[in-house]
Amino acid sequence: MLVVNVEKVARALNISPRQVQRLVDQGGEVWYDLNRNGQKDLGENPGGNIRVVCSCGTDAVTTVDGSFILGDLLPGEVFLSVDLQGLPPLYEVVPKRVQVRVLSGRQVNGIRFSLQPRERPIEEQAQPPQQLVRRPLE
Repeated sequence: MLVVNVEKVARALNISPRQVQRLVDQGGEVWYDLNRNGQKDLGENPGGNIRVVCSCGTDAVTTVDGSFILGDLLPGEVFLSVDLQGLPPLYEVVPKRVQVRVLSGRQVNGIRFSLQPRERPIEEQAQPPQQLVRRPLE
């Protein structure tokens, strides 16, 4: 996690500390979690070109390596989620949304969304019972 000294940045940029407090970023990654274990394993591809949205109205699109940064957020509580319109069919997002506390002058990384294949129910079909064949005893 990167920690920014608001006062030093304000002096260096010749702006007020209040303006610096707006410059807060949230970042993370999106990937295809094919085995549904919640961990990015070898061979699981990044989720590029996926839209991540913030409850505050901003959004970001993941890069080819699956990473994203949402910038210029005001301090406070926000929720992040993945835009379901951009998902391939038969995939779901885990977790569905993440609550993040945005602190003045601090950047939070490590927000992770996995794209997992949806579990498909197994259809069981009842087989007709085998008919008993009676043969006369010899």
